[in-house]
Amino acid sequence: ELSSHRGDLDDRKKWADWFLGIDPGDWNSWIATRPQRFKHPVVHMLSDWAREDAAASSSWLEKIPPGQLRDEATLEYAWTIADRDPERAAGYLDQLPATSGKQRLVGKIEEARQHGGSQVR
Repeated sequence: ELSSHRGDLDDRKKWADWFLGIDPGDWNSWIATRPQRFKHPVVHMLSDWAREDAAASSSWLEKIPPGQLRDEATLEYAWTIADRDPERAAGYLDQLPATSGKQRLVGKIEEARQHGGSQVR
């Protein structure tokens, strides 16, 4: 019985879709009661997924409606892939608001470009 549920945990798209259903306002209210700041679960899941399959996770990223959650997920996704594929990561810069996170990403992309990026996708 446990092994039948294990397959569900491996289906990142299914879980990402489920997490996307968590209202960002509800999530922000919940994390405000915690001693440390958490990110929306879809941001973490997308980052993990990007390490395994950058193309599929990139396609799924487009499902997130415009707003703070999409900005956070896009930044995390681009940060995750920047070392391996700086050009793909750079393609997301225009979608991000001017924040310190975006500035750090620009630096990471430039560093990856200098080292050639491994182009693993």
